[in-house]
Order: sequence, then C-alpha cells, then structure tokens
Amino acid sequence: MRFNYWDNHYSQNGVSGDGDTDPSRYWKMGILNEYGLKYDADVIDVGCGDMEFWKELPVKKYTGIDISPTIVRKNRGKYPKYQFFCADSSEPLKLNANYVTCFDMLFHIMDTTKYIMTLNNLTYYSNDMLFIYTWLKNPFDDFKNRLFIGQPFKKNMVTDGKFQYYRDFNKYSIRYIEPYFDILDIRTDDRWPYGAMFIYKRNQTRQI
Repeated sequence: MRFNYWDNHYSQNGVSGDGDTDPSRYWKMGILNEYGLKYDADVIDVGCGDMEFWKELPVKKYTGIDISPTIVRKNRGKYPKYQFFCADSSEPLKLNANYVTCFDMLFHIMDTTKYIMTLNNLTYYSNDMLFIYTWLKNPFDDFKNRLFIGQPFKKNMVTDGKFQYYRDFNKYSIRYIEPYFDILDIRTDDRWPYGAMFIYKRNQTRQI
C-alpha cells in the first residue's frame, strides 16, 4: 500500500509535503550546516521524495533513495549529476556516506519489521553523521489532528490505517541506533511540536 500511495501521489504531480518546504526546510538546513555539511559533502538521503529540500542545499555527491519509480525517474532527469535508487527503505543497499539523512519518512512505514530494517540500513549507510527527523510525540493524541485526518475519536490511536503510524522512536533509537552512534542532540521546532530532529555521530569504537 505504501508503494501504491506514493507512486500514485507523485504520478499525479503531488509533492513530498510540508516537511520539505518553508519554513521547515530552512530549520533543517540550519541544523545540517551547524554540523558541518558543506558543498564537498557526500550525502545519502533515504526517502528523498521530489528533492524539494535539497534544491537550495547543493552538495557535491548525493545519493537519493525512494520507493516511487515515478519520482526516481523525474529526479534522474532533473538532477543528472546525482545518483538515485528506486528501493524500499528496508532493502539493504551497498552504500556509504559521511552524512545520512532521513526526514519525515519513518512514520510512513506501516510494517514494524520494515521499520526496524530501515533503521538498520541507516546505521549501515553512515560513516559519520546521521540525521533523522520523525515524530517525537503521538500527533493522534491531539483531537484536532484527528479531525484533520478525518478519523473518529479512538483511545490510544497510533495510526490512520493508511500511511501514517506513530511509534515511540526513542525506544527504537536506544535499541537499533545508539549501540553504534552517540546521540548529540534532539532538536524540536515550535511550529510542529510533535516532531524532532535526532542528531547522531558514529562512535568509532562500536562496530556494526
């Protein structure tokens, strides 16, 4: 279902979402720049979408991974100097970079096994820094958000049953990421109190 949703979305000229547009984009850019991302950086972006985020933050070497063949085809035509793979985020690829990003994508993974496999891939891909922006708190706890997505009131709701699923990311981070990475910071943006940027640096004494 996740594949069908996103490929249909992009084939109908849909865009990646508010997380890749102003002002959220500039907030994320500021964090990447703060942690040393420069033009000569090599980047792997998991869940790259339509590249709206990266259009004002060019890097020398970029690899984008996305589940939608439609958006991968469009990106290859628009950004011929960059590399793109059409793959599910849970599919392991033989890739590595100093900077790995995964923004506004994890909460779209409906299957928990694929969610864990994606986290494993993120830790494998990164030689140094890892940046993950995802939900910090459950947005379904907010009745207004439930009305917005057209869902009836349900106690302990964690998913819309279609393409969004809340998990306690801290618990998964401790088990699947922090054995190999030091967590440097967790940043929140007041404009969206449910999300946070998790910033990691590989601990060279811990090997996968």
